[in-house]
Amino acid sequence: MTAPVQSGEGPRRSPGPAARPAAISEMIRRKGVPASGGLAAGPAHLVRPVEEREVPDQELSASQVGPEVRHFRLAVRRSLDEIDALRECLLGDPQDPGLKILDAHRMLLADPDFLRRILHEIRERRRPAGAALREVLGEIILTLEAARSEYFRARSADLLDVRRRVLKHLEGEAQTAAPIPAGSVVVAVELAPSETASFDPEFVAGLVTDHGGPTSHAAILARSRGIPSVVGLVDLAAHVHEGDRILIDGDRGIVTVRPGRAEMAEFMVRRREAVRRDRARARALTEPAVTLDGHPFELLANIETAEDAPLAVRVGAQGVGLYR
Repeated sequence: MTAPVQSGEGPRRSPGPAARPAAISEMIRRKGVPASGGLAAGPAHLVRPVEEREVPDQELSASQVGPEVRHFRLAVRRSLDEIDALRECLLGDPQDPGLKILDAHRMLLADPDFLRRILHEIRERRRPAGAALREVLGEIILTLEAARSEYFRARSADLLDVRRRVLKHLEGEAQTAAPIPAGSVVVAVELAPSETASFDPEFVAGLVTDHGGPTSHAAILARSRGIPSVVGLVDLAAHVHEGDRILIDGDRGIVTVRPGRAEMAEFMVRRREAVRRDRARARALTEPAVTLDGHPFELLANIETAEDAPLAVRVGAQGVGLYR
C-alpha cells in the first residue's frame, strides 16, 4: 500500500532528530519544495552538517597580538588556496554557477574592508581571531537571515560557509570530505555552497535536503547540472540511513525512502516514459522550425549576456532576436 504523502512546511530550521527514528524497513513518502526537475533513484549517502565550535574570547596579551594577526592571515591564505583548488575542478565548464559561488567567497576573503574589521578587533581590542571573525560575520548573517526576500536569506549560507572554512584553519583542522559513491542520492540537513559546488553530477544522482528553497545554492547548482532535487523537507534526514533506497520526483517535489515493490514498479514506468520524452525532444531540436501548416520560420532567442548564448543553442535557437 502506498504511504500517504506528508507535506513539509517549507524551508525552516529543523528542531533536531526525531525522538523515535523510523524502522529500517518502514517506507516514508514526503513532499517538499521542487528544486530541480527529473526522476532519480539511488542509495542514500548522508552528508553530516558541519558544526562550528564555540570560540573562546579571552583578551590577548600584548605579546600575543602579532602572532594572532599572522595566524589569521595564514588561515585566510589557506582558505583562498582551497577555494582556488575547487575552482580548478570546475573550469571545464565556464558557465557552471559553482564558479560564481566560489568567486563570491574569494571576493569576501580578499575584501580590504572585511579584513580591516577583523584586524581591528585583534589589534585594538586584543580579541582572538576566531572570536573576531564570528562577531563580524555574525552581524551580517543575522541581517541577511532577517530579510524578507528568500533570495537574500539564502545568501547568508555563503557567509556561514566562509566562516566555517576560515575557523577550521584557525583551529588547525584539515577539511576532508568522504567520497560520494557513484549513483548516490545525497541526503543532508543543509549543504554548504562550496560543498555543493564540488559535487560531480556523474556521481550524484540526486539531492535531498531538509532546509533550503528554490533559490538556495543546492537548488541552483542542481538545476544547472540536471540533478533532480527536492529541498525544504524539514526533518527527513533524521529518518534516513546510509544506503537506503531513495526515489526522487523533482517535478512534483516528492521523495520516497525505502520504497516497496509497487512504488518501485510505478517509478520505473514513469522514468522510462521520461526517457522517451527526452529523446523525442532532443530529436525535435535538430529538425527545422516550421508552423503547423508547414511554413518554415527562424527561431531566435532573447539573451541578456553572452553567457546565455550556449543555452540558446542547446534549446534549438538559430540566432539572437534581442540582446538586452
